[in-house]
Amino acid sequence: VVISPQLAEDVPSSDDMPGERSEPTPIFWAPGHFRLFVTHVSTMKKAAHSIKAALAAYQIAGFVAHDDIEPTKEWQDEIERALRTMDALAAIISPGFLSSQWCDQEIGFAIGRGKLVIPLRAGADPHGFLGKRQGLNMEGMPLIGVARTVAEILIRNPHSSPRMAEALVDRMASSTSWELSKQTMTLL
Repeated sequence: VVISPQLAEDVPSSDDMPGERSEPTPIFWAPGHFRLFVTHVSTMKKAAHSIKAALAAYQIAGFVAHDDIEPTKEWQDEIERALRTMDALAAIISPGFLSSQWCDQEIGFAIGRGKLVIPLRAGADPHGFLGKRQGLNMEGMPLIGVARTVAEILIRNPHSSPRMAEALVDRMASSTSWELSKQTMTLL
C-alpha cells in the first residue's frame, strides 16, 4: 500500500465521509463565510492578522490562533477544532517556519484531509509535501493585495470554489447595498 497526499475531487474529505460525526461550528468562524486557517510563526503574527482582516471583504473568515482563541480556552483543542472545520489553509512561509513545532503539523493535517493549502512565500520556500506547489510570493506585495490574490485562488481552485461560491451567494443574499451586490456578482 502506498499512501501519498493528493488533492482530488474524487477523494472525499473527512467532512463528507459516511459515519463521520460532524461537530458544531466553532464560534470563531463567522457564519456564512469561507473558513481559512492561517498558519504562521509568531514573527509573522501582524501580517497574519492584517491578511485575516483584509480577507473579510471577500466573505472569508480567517482563523489566526492569537486572534481567535479566547482566554481560558485550551489552545491546542481550539487549533484542532479549527483544523477539523476549516475549508482550506494558507501558510505564511517565512524564515523559522521549518523549525516551528506546529506549522508543518497544521499543513499535514490539511493535506491529510484533502484540503487546499496555499503557500504564501515570505522569505522562505515551501518544503516537504508542500514543496511541489508554487507559492505566492508576498514579499513587497501589500497585504491587502495578498488577501485579494488568496481570494482569487480560492474562487478559481476546483477544491475550494464550491465553498467560496456558497459563501459569496450567502453574502449576496444578505447584501444591504447595490455596491456590495455588484462587487459580489463580479466575484461570482
